[in-house]
Parts: sequence; C-alpha cells; structure tokens
Amino acid sequence: SRFIWPAHRDPPHVQLIANGQKFEGALLTFDDFDVAIREVSGEYRSWPRGTVQMQVEDRLGGHRALLPKYTDEDLHNVTAYLAGLK
Repeated sequence: SRFIWPAHRDPPHVQLIANGQKFEGALLTFDDFDVAIREVSGEYRSWPRGTVQMQVEDRLGGHRALLPKYTDEDLHNVTAYLAGLK
C-alpha cells in the first residue's frame, strides 16, 4: 500500500565500505548476492553482498521514532477522527 509505504522516485542514498575504501551513492541493487551503487560522479560499482559494510539512508526514520511516543488512547483518537471524516 502506498499510503503506508510511499513510493520514492529516487533510490536511497548509501554509504559503504568495501576493500577498506569508502564509497557513497545511490543504491541500485541490494539482493541476496550483490550490492550495486551509482556514485555521484556517475560511476557504477558493484560488490558481492557479504564483502561490504553498508549504511542505508532511512527516509522513514523520523516517523519510526514517533511510534513509541504514541499511546493507545492517541491512536484511538486519531482513528475516531478519521472515521468521522466524510
């Protein structure tokens, strides 16, 4: 559902270390076997997944940080408000 997980036009930004070197760019492939990025310079790079340390930009991190702050009463009130909209 796009409401819960919105689609992004741009791939997430990643920082990774491979073979002792740091790389940064747009994540193109991340599967069971490979990791591939496109660096800012436009260069394509790929590695076997188990050979890199990677940090992916979390675009929903702010929303996730709010979840523990909401009480059951808060969620009930929001749900009741949304149900009342017509």
